[in-house]
Amino acid sequence: MPSAIAIDGNGDLYVADRGTGRVRKLIGSGLSYTVYTLNAGAVSPEGIAVNAAGTLQKPLLIKG
Repeated sequence: MPSAIAIDGNGDLYVADRGTGRVRKLIGSGLSYTVYTLNAGAVSPEGIAVNAAGTLQKPLLIKG
C-alpha cells in the first residue's frame, strides 16, 4: 500500500510502500526499481523526499 510519493527534478516518481517496506523509483521510460528497503513489519516508510538531483532523503520511518 503506497504511503507517500515524491518527484525529483527529472520527473521520476518515488513511491514509499508501507506493505513491502520499500521505496520504489519509477522513471519516465516505465522502468521501476527498489531504491530503499526496510525490514517490513518492523518499520514502514511513511514519508519520503528527494532533491532536484534525485537524491533520496532518508524516509520517515514508523514502527510497525
